Amino acid sequence: MSNAAFRYPNFRFYLLARFLTTVSSEMQSVAVGWQIYGLTHKALDLGLVGLAQFLPGICLFLLTGTVADRIPREKIVRACSGGFALCSALLLFFTVRHIATPYPVYAVLLLNGTVRAFNAPASQAFLLVGALVLVPIILVYTGYAYWVFRGKVQPGAGYH
Repeated sequence: MSNAAFRYPNFRFYLLARFLTTVSSEMQSVAVGWQIYGLTHKALDLGLVGLAQFLPGICLFLLTGTVADRIPREKIVRACSGGFALCSALLLFFTVRHIATPYPVYAVLLLNGTVRAFNAPASQAFLLVGALVLVPIILVYTGYAYWVFRGKVQPGAGYH
């Protein structure tokens, strides 16, 4: 019963894509950190890598939530996928060209953080659709379990 949402192929594909996007994003973050440290040999620059990816989400959270409510979420998620691909392509270009300064990478990381900020509320809304399938199942199961075990657990047996 708890796997009801996974009966829908589109939900399974969505979760797989979300998982792969998260894993690839984390791998890219580690690679960028190594690249920046290799360029500058400064720990401060590693902090700036994290800040460049984190700051747009903090600064834009009101705007991104409003956009997710007003524009079809599927369009936002597709545009964000394109944005992630563009950021990855730019980082690859900078790596192949052996850039000597970290500033273009910081600019791409700011763009990546902005894309992430817009992607988060739009993609999380799709998971709520899965919750609409799962929550009733969980409620029915909880009610059934309560009915089955009613009166069978002694007070003071450690169950509250």
